[in-house]
Amino acid sequence: MTNKTAFIFIILSFFSTFAFAGAFSYRNYDSSGGEVAVVVNKTPERVISTNGSTTELLLRLGLENVMIGSSWQDNPVAPDLKTAYDSVPVISDRYPSRELALSLEPDFIYGWGSAFNPQALGDVAYWHGLGVGTFVNRNSVLSPQRIRNFVLDIGEIGKIFGVSDRADAFLAQADARINKVREKVSAIETRKSVIIGEYLPNGIFLAYGGSSLADEMLAMAGGRNALPSGAILSPEGLATNDPEVIVMIHMLKTDSEVAAHLDELRKHPVLKNLKAVRDGRVYPLPMAEAHCAGVRIPDGVERLASHLYPELF
Repeated sequence: MTNKTAFIFIILSFFSTFAFAGAFSYRNYDSSGGEVAVVVNKTPERVISTNGSTTELLLRLGLENVMIGSSWQDNPVAPDLKTAYDSVPVISDRYPSRELALSLEPDFIYGWGSAFNPQALGDVAYWHGLGVGTFVNRNSVLSPQRIRNFVLDIGEIGKIFGVSDRADAFLAQADARINKVREKVSAIETRKSVIIGEYLPNGIFLAYGGSSLADEMLAMAGGRNALPSGAILSPEGLATNDPEVIVMIHMLKTDSEVAAHLDELRKHPVLKNLKAVRDGRVYPLPMAEAHCAGVRIPDGVERLASHLYPELF
């Protein structure tokens, strides 16, 4: 995603699969990443969103009036979307059950692939059999996760809901924001070494590898992933790699819990000796900005760049 031309090409090339009057179909995915055809007979009017990133995209496109339920908000909703978010019922703290979703009589369900596992909503084919459209976020089922998938998702959701103008405007703005970051860091000769991932209990760290969305975002922000193959690291393993910067992705935590987690790392008998910890270069990053992300990808790229090169921002 380097310029507006790339955005336009990607969107238009995929929209050739749509019919623009009456019922139309589009290609999407099931919970395992298998491609499926979805038929939508009309603009959806009763929509369930199963994840925070999908909820925020719908709200960003001004579609709160057709939403009958949201669920599983990984991080607090973006402040400027709070009023719209509060107007939509929260139907579940995690994924809604099939029975709950059926009771709400949706005509469209939008979420991550994991929402359509047997223990949650069940396979997308079940819903298609009821005439309910589905849309699975690409970055939740495809590997590698890439920003290109985010572009496609937003463009297609705009088309499905008849708000392509809003989707195109958002994508153009996102492109401009990311390109601005890339321009600022382009002259950096030696990129900072970064381990990015999730800090788990007992000092275990789940490092995200090159197939993650965070890896591509990190490259755009001028960083270098120290573990492109990914890894599950013990405290000793993290100390052996000893990166210049550590980025800790968090979800379902309050600000005070995030602060306590960082403090735990700083006091850990092994981890406190890491260069990044000694230099105060350990930073939190909301999962909403880095994993299967939607509208917050530009926020994540900007945040990463400001952490890595504060003198430029």
